[in-house]
Amino acid sequence: MMRPRYAAIPVALWHIALLCFAGFPAASAVQIQNGDGTGNSIALQPPLDDPGVGNVGSRNGNSGVYLGDGWVLTAGHVLGGSMVFGGVEYAWLPASNTLLKNPEDQGFTEFADFRMFRLATSPPLPELKISTKAPKIGDMVVMAGNGKNREPSPTGWQVEPLGQSAIWTETTPAGTLGAENGYKYLDGNSLRWGTNSVVLDNPQGVVAFITFQGVDTAAFATIFDNLPGTSEAQAATNDSGGGVFLSKGGSWELAGIMIAVGTSIGQPIRTSVFGNRTYSTALSVYATQINDRIVSTRVDVNEDGSVDGLDVGAVYTAWGTSPSNADFNRDGAVDGADLSLVYQFWTGDAGSSSRVSSTSLGAGGRIPDQGWQDPQEIPRILVAATATQELANVPEPATVHLMTIWGILSLFIGRAGQRGAVMVGQGSQS
Repeated sequence: MMRPRYAAIPVALWHIALLCFAGFPAASAVQIQNGDGTGNSIALQPPLDDPGVGNVGSRNGNSGVYLGDGWVLTAGHVLGGSMVFGGVEYAWLPASNTLLKNPEDQGFTEFADFRMFRLATSPPLPELKISTKAPKIGDMVVMAGNGKNREPSPTGWQVEPLGQSAIWTETTPAGTLGAENGYKYLDGNSLRWGTNSVVLDNPQGVVAFITFQGVDTAAFATIFDNLPGTSEAQAATNDSGGGVFLSKGGSWELAGIMIAVGTSIGQPIRTSVFGNRTYSTALSVYATQINDRIVSTRVDVNEDGSVDGLDVGAVYTAWGTSPSNADFNRDGAVDGADLSLVYQFWTGDAGSSSRVSSTSLGAGGRIPDQGWQDPQEIPRILVAATATQELANVPEPATVHLMTIWGILSLFIGRAGQRGAVMVGQGSQS
């Protein structure tokens, strides 16, 4: 079956910070709409039904998510390195650094803007479950990252179209609502969480490949709505690598990693405006690779760097018991399924191998059926770079500017459905 051709959606890219990986800008921190924006601290005010926001930490000012077994997920452009969780810094193992791969034979770049690496010692945090199915329209999510703080009061702008761009002028006096409304960034960063819901950003599907600075990544979107009194969230600078959690069947799963934000044409830098998008890597597309990478180190029971007969012996010693570190697939029992995993990764250098199991992708390099959509029907959104500006010495998230029909109309008729980055908005805004 030939892969269909998709019409590209023109998107302009604006770098809002010092780039940190191959010219690929990072995504920003989570900002919330409620109150003055200082609430929802991960350390002080986690959600009552906590999906695991404490597993989100900081990496050189940006964000990363601890999975368990020493492994961390983050955006590809954040790069690997030591992580801070709960105020404690954990060194990393550079040999474990792994970029995740896109489906083969479909014209995508080999690697996505998405990486994982292992820490030398494991923080005292729970293991997270990776979503194996893509989110659906309207699914509620919890977003958590180490992004920029926002000003306590909103800012309004009048917008005047100017050719392919637009001129944004702040309304006066300060705080007066305009055609566009949102928040300016402050300099500090905070580990914060907020909520949002998954939207259909592309008519061809919830999950779409965004092509960003020449790198393809499967992603889904949320929109920053003006919902006074809620924890509506939008990603901001340094939220790149932050986690997006989704409740499935009464339990929480890690569904996404924030990688970029979509803004309006001409929108001032270091701002989050209602109507902005947050784009997060769809972990369902990469789940098998992630789990294979984790298991490849799990099966090295004695941690001697190789998977061999000694590890087989450890399985037989623990046979039929639970819990045990030989329960590699975490099904509650040490049995033949765990033994088969030892042979799957036999003689592999578990501590440094970047190998992806042949089971990661189906026949012909296609994603195995995950009950949501044929991978050949995942649309691609092209994102083109238009300008670069360095604003800080710390890598900050990238911003994707979307010029859609809706966005063009909003320049002329004022706001129509406002949304923004991982920021929490002010109740006085409309």
